[in-house]
Amino acid sequence: DHDYTFPKELKAEIKRAVGDYVPNIDIPQYDVELLPDALRFFEDMRYCFEKRRDAFFWLLENKEWDFFMPVFVITDRIGHLFWKYLSPDSKKYYRHKNADRIREEIRECYRMVDEMFGRLLEKIDDETTLFVMSDHGFGYTYKWINVNRWLKDLGLLNLVPSSSWKKSLFFTVMQWNDSPIVKALIPDAVQSAIRGKIRRGRGTLKTDVDSTIDWKRTKAFFASIPTQGIFINVNKKGVDGIVEPGKEYNELREFIREKLYDLKDPDTGEPAVQKVMFREEIYSGPEVELAPDILFVAHDYGYLGRQLFGAKKWIESSENLANGFHRMNGVFMAVGKHIKRGYQVEGAGLEDIAPTVLHVMGLPVPDDMDGEVITAIMEEDFLKERPVRKVNPDLFKGGDRDVYSEEEEDVIKDRLAGLGYIE
Repeated sequence: DHDYTFPKELKAEIKRAVGDYVPNIDIPQYDVELLPDALRFFEDMRYCFEKRRDAFFWLLENKEWDFFMPVFVITDRIGHLFWKYLSPDSKKYYRHKNADRIREEIRECYRMVDEMFGRLLEKIDDETTLFVMSDHGFGYTYKWINVNRWLKDLGLLNLVPSSSWKKSLFFTVMQWNDSPIVKALIPDAVQSAIRGKIRRGRGTLKTDVDSTIDWKRTKAFFASIPTQGIFINVNKKGVDGIVEPGKEYNELREFIREKLYDLKDPDTGEPAVQKVMFREEIYSGPEVELAPDILFVAHDYGYLGRQLFGAKKWIESSENLANGFHRMNGVFMAVGKHIKRGYQVEGAGLEDIAPTVLHVMGLPVPDDMDGEVITAIMEEDFLKERPVRKVNPDLFKGGDRDVYSEEEEDVIKDRLAGLGYIE
């Protein structure tokens, strides 16, 4: 019965209660290879966490709610920027001159998160069920796969001549500035200035792909790190591509899949890619054509594809960069009146969370919803009293009211663009 929008009046109330708004922690604004900037990141990150935490508790205590879902990004940002200081697999874990200091900063951030959960458990009553979850896990990025260089050498991608030399120069400068030797010899201020210029030069899909590729001579391309997939330049409505749908399209995808499986790590001689999938093998629905035509997994995402055009090698180390990235296995915990104690969950998936929340709240689950209720975590008596109910999804259709205002949509788009998810 509550309004799920976030009106300006409520924002004003929160600001009066907890202080200034939380700024966006945009990763590219920090040069965390240098200790002063790394410490600035931790200071900003803790400030943002504290504000978000205080707003969360204020809303929890002062507003009526049936379902409450706060999101905290502090551990995600730490994982992206500092995983090499967390993973014993990394040489930087032991050898980097700043490793001990940075690890202590990381521990402090995790202590703050733990303290928040302690406070939360003290505040909720016996009728409240608490789920703690992540939308992904984290792991070490050992190497980059320069997919567009690989596609170029296969004869499937060509660049606009005026852009080709610029991209090559850009990549050379970037590699030079990330070299351990250069880092040891060049003053920190100069390094920071160069890396800042490089970060600002890394464009979005629109600027870094669309204007660089010679579309009349390109059959396939890799767009961005978040996509982790290859797009085919298909000739279809609204797109003047050069690959014809049907036989040519299917044969090209099979060719690329075979070549991906043949791709070897030059240092080990072992295959780099462990799994290649066509989009329809993992996606369905009316928007499936927006997904990459080919997706791949390399060493459980320990090898990560990237879109840079000026690369000289197909595969290279990522150790000298901020190099943590997502993994498929995340975190799920539950506590509550009807939740088993000491039970270890096996096989639950991200898509199971929504139906589980609906069931715990006494609501039916739409029968077209992905995922299933995680009944294994629930007490048997509770399941007997409240068996899972599936219903026709048409019963859930509401009006045409927008969830977000135009202003809020603009803020969300800006943050997604900053992360590289949209152009």
